Amino acid sequence: MKYCGQCGQEWADSFQYCPNDAAPLQATPPDPLLGQLLGNKYQILHQIGRGPHGTVYRAQHRIADQPCVVKVLKAELTQQDEQLQQLRSAVRVAFELRSPSTARLYDFDYAEGVGYFLVEEIVEGDSLQTLLEKRGTLPAPVCASLLRQISASLTETHAHGLGHGRLVPANVLLTGSFPELTAKVSDYGLADLLPGAMPAPGPVAERDLLSLGTLLFQMLTGEEPITAAGDSRQVLHPAEELKAALQRAEAPHSLAELSLRLLGLEPARRLSSAAEVAAALSDSPGATLREPEAPPAVPAASVPEETRSTAVTPSWWSPTSSATAESEVLLPPAESRLSLLRVGIFVGLVALVGMLAFWVWRGKPAPQPPTAAAPRPKEATSVLRPAFDYEITQRANEGDPAKHPHVLVRVGGLPLYIIRDKGRYPSTVARGRAAAEALEQAAENLRAHPNLRFTLASRNGNRTIVQGSGAGTGELPIIAITRADVYAYNVRGHEKISQWDLAQWWLARTRDYIDFLILGKAPRLTTRTEDGAALARLYEIARSRAPKVSQPTDTVVQRSLAMLDPNLRQALRTGVFRFPENHHE
Repeated sequence: MKYCGQCGQEWADSFQYCPNDAAPLQATPPDPLLGQLLGNKYQILHQIGRGPHGTVYRAQHRIADQPCVVKVLKAELTQQDEQLQQLRSAVRVAFELRSPSTARLYDFDYAEGVGYFLVEEIVEGDSLQTLLEKRGTLPAPVCASLLRQISASLTETHAHGLGHGRLVPANVLLTGSFPELTAKVSDYGLADLLPGAMPAPGPVAERDLLSLGTLLFQMLTGEEPITAAGDSRQVLHPAEELKAALQRAEAPHSLAELSLRLLGLEPARRLSSAAEVAAALSDSPGATLREPEAPPAVPAASVPEETRSTAVTPSWWSPTSSATAESEVLLPPAESRLSLLRVGIFVGLVALVGMLAFWVWRGKPAPQPPTAAAPRPKEATSVLRPAFDYEITQRANEGDPAKHPHVLVRVGGLPLYIIRDKGRYPSTVARGRAAAEALEQAAENLRAHPNLRFTLASRNGNRTIVQGSGAGTGELPIIAITRADVYAYNVRGHEKISQWDLAQWWLARTRDYIDFLILGKAPRLTTRTEDGAALARLYEIARSRAPKVSQPTDTVVQRSLAMLDPNLRQALRTGVFRFPENHHE
């Protein structure tokens, strides 16, 4: 791994420059805290991860011999007296929290050369973010159970005048086995310490209730209802889109309605406290977590053979329950299988005796039984791993190449972006290389977590396409859309577009190209444009050639590209240089 000395973020070894700020990356130094005794009490065992507030370690209390979590806060969070006083006030309240759904705070201290650190209860399990990355969506009873527990935690903290401020899936820790999950909320009072954080307007619960509605929407649909706009603002998607997503996910009406109320889409029925959320859940039919039905505790010997039955497991309990039940129906009863086995053995012995007699009669030695042939290895499928590359290109009527170099970034041999040097990288080529490396890393993330998404964010005054925001992957900036990029498009076309227009267009292209080439999904966002329609046609050809393959292979895509109409193939190769007339997709 490499790290950026300017922002402190870690990146893969293939990166040369930080996608956040274009600073040259350095080799990650060894962590000096590993193995150290922090505050003369906590033995640091290993690093768990890094977050917006600092570095998280697993530790062991030297005297109590109990595991715990140590969070070493970033220096900039406590360097001002106002920040430090705010942190101390939040810690005083957090020490009094006793809800079983809140991660307990054990200690707050300062160590010379390290800084301030928090000591929390350790939660042996994954976060809600990791669970959503693995499963996409959650069954309604699980959503209701987790929401009820989170609401209980918020009810207690709001009663003490403390809000969370950054209630995201990564801050909800889970224990137990699915679907019997116990939720614990962590990081209370830390959100407002982040640089640029604004105080929550209105009551302390207002921001947390919006976040609670966002959590419920994500658990039900696997999608985020809020997108980041400029200046760190958050904008809610249109109500029609949110309702359509809930319908696609077949979310229960009661939970879907509760999510919309928490998101503020029904102002007349807006909820004002976490306690009201818990009450609404108790009134929602079918929202409680049911226990799996089990057979009565009667010894098997006392039950007649013909009346014994297995437990009926609800369909939401296990994703494979229906398939298991079907296979059990197709299998014959035990006695029938035993009878068939006996008949098979008898027929086999008769056949063997007959063969031996035949060979003796012919005067030939009996053949040796054939050795079991080694199973043939399955042919490896060449899953497409497209080369994300770049090249310096010069278009007609765009000036001198020495003064106006452009870099074309491609995926799977098809152009995705045309970029200009934004002035922060050493050269245009360095910027193109950084974008290609970020796309490679995003592809690896998508293969591991197919439900991660590309979104827009504001970075250094530019619109930036980012991928992922989960605890397992972090947020990966792909490419920043600068004024130079907008100029490169405007000099080619008649319509003057804005930075936001180009960012939206490139975001749609990124989703369609990566979804198709990495995940095998059909393009859906750019199909009304010429090159988008060509990509959709390429997808249709690839699916017809390999209908049973979930992801396209390199061979299939190349052959499909050769079968594509020449005009469509040309549109794919040059469409990136032509902004579509109807670009608000």
